[in-house]
Amino acid sequence: MPFTADDYDRVFDLTSLLLDHGLDETQAGELDTLLRSGKEARVAYLECVNIHVQLAEHYAPTPTRVVNDRFLAELLDSGSVESGQSPSVNDPVGLSSDSALSSAS
Repeated sequence: MPFTADDYDRVFDLTSLLLDHGLDETQAGELDTLLRSGKEARVAYLECVNIHVQLAEHYAPTPTRVVNDRFLAELLDSGSVESGQSPSVNDPVGLSSDSALSSAS
């Protein structure tokens, strides 16, 4: 079953709830199922987490770096980031590379 815009929105909503307030068992189960459904869901999750981290860093009383790009890439565990190559914040798992796109299909 393909990952839809509604699925993306649901992952984003559940992730935001998780980070802001926590999830009940039903919501946690739904997020778990979505994240296990495919790479697109995990990328949506990481995008949401990244936004929350950037907002936390921006509004923190003193500037700090909460998480690095390598951590985000390893969290996804896609294998698309070659060792020694640092992913960007906008493309934490190297999805813009040709090899990552071909392996995602």
